[in-house]
Amino acid sequence: MSTAPDIEDTLRHVAATVDVPSPDETAFRRRARRERSRVMAVRTMAVGTAAAVVVAGASFASLWPGPDSAGDPGREAPVAGPPKGAVAEDRPPVYLSVDGRLSALDPLGELHDLGVGVEEIVGATPDGVLAVGRESHLVRFRAVEGDAGWRFERVDPPVEEAVQGAAVSSATGVVAWLSLDDELVAYDLTAERRVEEVRVSSGAAVLDVGTGVLFAEGDEVLLSGRDGATGLPWEHGMPWAASTGGEVVALSGGGGPVVTQLYEVSGSDVRRVSELPGAGELSPDGLHYLAIPGEEDGKGGRVLLWSGDGGDPREVTGLLGHATGVAWVDADTAAVTARQLDAGGGTDVYTCSASTAACALALSGGTAQLTLTY
Repeated sequence: MSTAPDIEDTLRHVAATVDVPSPDETAFRRRARRERSRVMAVRTMAVGTAAAVVVAGASFASLWPGPDSAGDPGREAPVAGPPKGAVAEDRPPVYLSVDGRLSALDPLGELHDLGVGVEEIVGATPDGVLAVGRESHLVRFRAVEGDAGWRFERVDPPVEEAVQGAAVSSATGVVAWLSLDDELVAYDLTAERRVEEVRVSSGAAVLDVGTGVLFAEGDEVLLSGRDGATGLPWEHGMPWAASTGGEVVALSGGGGPVVTQLYEVSGSDVRRVSELPGAGELSPDGLHYLAIPGEEDGKGGRVLLWSGDGGDPREVTGLLGHATGVAWVDADTAAVTARQLDAGGGTDVYTCSASTAACALALSGGTAQLTLTY
């Protein structure tokens, strides 16, 4: 006698009575964005952040301020060393992920494990760093320099609830995040108060923040600030990466080779000022842009420096590997990750000066997985 009907009845009963947990949509969206950034990295050897935010008619007028998991014990530990003269030692720390753990490389070359696993490093704040932890909650550390060296204190984040995404400006001290119920919030870390709350549509994600929030809806990109929302003449679909600094906005994307367009935005006036190959990140003051071109010209992995002086981009010197990511530390100093060219293929961290267009080795990553964003 067949037992198939009995088994089928049992399975139906189990399916009807067992509660199946709903999927973690926040984590899914974050993983989707990370995968999109990974694809961007393959195309341009840059660490891109793909995101969009929908803010219908949002205005940020008058309230804006002025301008846990362990690493793999079998991996070779990164080795830090003092910079070799290309960058001043009075720069802020460089924040990075080492095998998924938030770490800080201080100006004297000491690497600090901050003891928390992170999904994403949101960016440097005026006094430390913001990151997104493994449960999609914001994590905040304050950096303190003393007689005994640097120490990093974990402090309360601006919001306790999980977020869908976040961005922070080291220049203005404003952080913007998107809550799980689709509310976009801008928060002044210095004044410790919310400066704006705007309801957005489902599926939105923060792109960047400075003196306003940079956002996109479909193929349209806008900057919301003191004068309301201003549209940018971007014609390449959803940007792969974007950043804002001062009155400059950088958008990267394109259907073929990835390009970056730079715009000056003053109130409702928008002017495109330059176009660069590849993608990277704009300095906090908007005066410099570091881009990693793609492989189309056979010279991928180098880094180009654009400065707002009207001259042509310059190739930075001192990098001994294949550049993979860029993050600004302050207005003049950027951190660049570079894949080693030998058979080991590890990743090193360089600090680069915009004023000299030169880089110095700051951390030899060994076999650890080093990234500046994820």
